[in-house]
Amino acid sequence: MASERKKVLFLTYNFPPKLGGQEQVIWEVWKEISKRTEAVALVQHDAEAEPESSSVFPAPHEGLLSFFRHLLSKGKELIQADRFDVIIAANGLTAWPAQHLAGKANCECAAILYGLDTIHSSFLYQTMLCRALPRLDRIVSISLATAVEAKKRGARKEKLRVIPPGCHANPFLEFRDTGELKRVWGLDDSPVILHAGRLVPRKGIDRFIRNCFPKILAKVPEAKLLLAGGNPKGALLHRGDMAEKVRRTIDEMGFVEKVRVTGRLT
Repeated sequence: MASERKKVLFLTYNFPPKLGGQEQVIWEVWKEISKRTEAVALVQHDAEAEPESSSVFPAPHEGLLSFFRHLLSKGKELIQADRFDVIIAANGLTAWPAQHLAGKANCECAAILYGLDTIHSSFLYQTMLCRALPRLDRIVSISLATAVEAKKRGARKEKLRVIPPGCHANPFLEFRDTGELKRVWGLDDSPVILHAGRLVPRKGIDRFIRNCFPKILAKVPEAKLLLAGGNPKGALLHRGDMAEKVRRTIDEMGFVEKVRVTGRLT
C-alpha cells in the first residue's frame, strides 16, 4: 500500500509573475513539491496573475503588510481545517510567519535562505529572523557564505544543509544558430561577455563598465559586453532606474559600440 502523501504549506512573497533569480528557484521548488506532496501555497498579491490552481492563494491586496496579514489569517484558517506535516518558508522573509504557524499546527518547519534575505539590514527584519532561525527544524542554504550568516543569527549547525541552486541542462545542450542574435545586437564574431539578470545596484554592473571593462579592452580590443536584463519589477528592496544609470555610464565611457543593453527579455 502506497504511503500517504505529506501535506505541505508553502509561504512565499517571491512568486511568478515576479521575475528574478530567487523567483526562478522558488518556482522550481514549488513545482517539485507539488508533484510529490499535497501542497498549498500562500503567495503575494498580483493584479495580473491568475492562480495556477486551487492550491495557490494570493494575498487580496498589494503591499507587504497585506501579505503578512494574509499569511497569518489564511494560514490559521488552513491549519485549523487540515493537518499539515511541514510548513516551508520559501525565503528568509517568511521564516517567522512559517515558524509561528508551525507552532500553532504542531508540525515541522523549514526555510530556504539565499543571501540578501539573510543579511538585510532592517532592525525589525533581523529581529524576526533571529527569533525564527533557532526554532526551525531544517534550513537549506544556497551557499556556505549564507550558511555562515545564518549561524551568526542563531541557526543550529545540525539543522543546516547547503544545497547550491541547479538548472535544467537540456536547454544549454541544444545547438542553436546564433547568427540572428549576433546581427540584432551588433556582436559580429567578437568575444562576448554576457551578463544575464536584473540590473540592480548590488551587482555592480556600472562599476564593472567603468573600472573593469576598460582593462579587458586593453587586452582584448574586439571584446563586447552584452547586458541581458532590465530593471527589476515588483522587487521589495530594489528601487530606481538602474538601467538608465548603466546607459549613462556607457555614454560617459564612450562604449556605445562596445556595450549592448537588451532590456528585459522574459
